[in-house]
Amino acid sequence: MPIKIIQLPYLVQKHIIKGMDYTSMFLLSKCSLRMERIAYSLRFNIEKLRYTVLQSRFAVRVSEDNYRYIHVISIDFVEEFSDQGKNSYWFRIGDINIKAKYSRDSEGKCKLEVCRPCRKTIQRMFQQEFERLFRRSPVFTIHTIAHQTLDASISKCEDIRLNGDVDKAELIESILSKFTGVKNICLCSTVSDPFTSNSTIFNVETLIVTKCEPVMINALLSEFTGRHLVLGGAEFDLSKIESFLRRWMSNEAFHNLETIEIYARSAFFDFERILDNIQTHPFDPSKRPAVYSNSSRWFMYYDNKDFNCSEWYLFKKFVLLYGIK
Repeated sequence: MPIKIIQLPYLVQKHIIKGMDYTSMFLLSKCSLRMERIAYSLRFNIEKLRYTVLQSRFAVRVSEDNYRYIHVISIDFVEEFSDQGKNSYWFRIGDINIKAKYSRDSEGKCKLEVCRPCRKTIQRMFQQEFERLFRRSPVFTIHTIAHQTLDASISKCEDIRLNGDVDKAELIESILSKFTGVKNICLCSTVSDPFTSNSTIFNVETLIVTKCEPVMINALLSEFTGRHLVLGGAEFDLSKIESFLRRWMSNEAFHNLETIEIYARSAFFDFERILDNIQTHPFDPSKRPAVYSNSSRWFMYYDNKDFNCSEWYLFKKFVLLYGIK
């Protein structure tokens, strides 16, 4: 028997809505303006709100624990509706009405089809709606080929992950310029040309570059001003790494830097030579805890456990990890 939620006391409404999955919560909020006000007045146990921007899709996921993400909805932007628009509805997003086709995929996940015209506006309105509902600044995962679908100005965003093949530094800068308050960047595409000296890349709190080219490595080892740096997937010039470490150890540069992680193929990375040329000493539990926690690691890794430094070599007041792929 249908339940008229709108006629129930507020505490009962709250209990019913918070017992729903996040997809149902959002769809329920679109039933009427009054139901929207009720749903948006609630507070949900959300740690992260993630948007994924692909060439023809915009997906929304949430996390309650910073690790596991739960699908809320995906929006496919199409030239025209399949099946002549059956199961399509008009509903209000922000201050505009859009026509969308509702369906479930093979895994039962909610999917909307929306006609492609005005994608930038519609995508921006969806972003604002979910930020209002879940009261969180979003994390963006963007496939760089979809950069033209981004609106000219997007709300504040602290964490951005950029996926692609080979991209120009100018394109990466163009994407980053659409956001404010960026703190953490994970760059997964290969960038072979240099960034400008005042690039956002050099000034974020955490930068992860999974496919380092020599021009990128050289720039980062001289101009990065953030707290955490992760470099991987390329051939490294040992002399430049040694120079970087000496300047860091002597407080000549990189005053904000707390950690650096370097990952390379063992054929190109003789870490023992670096340890031989730099003053190090075995780990001493009387001087520092064995476990080092870096909250920024969740941004890149699935296995984002804290570092156990008990078997590492240390130098001065900093800890350096050499990971060998």
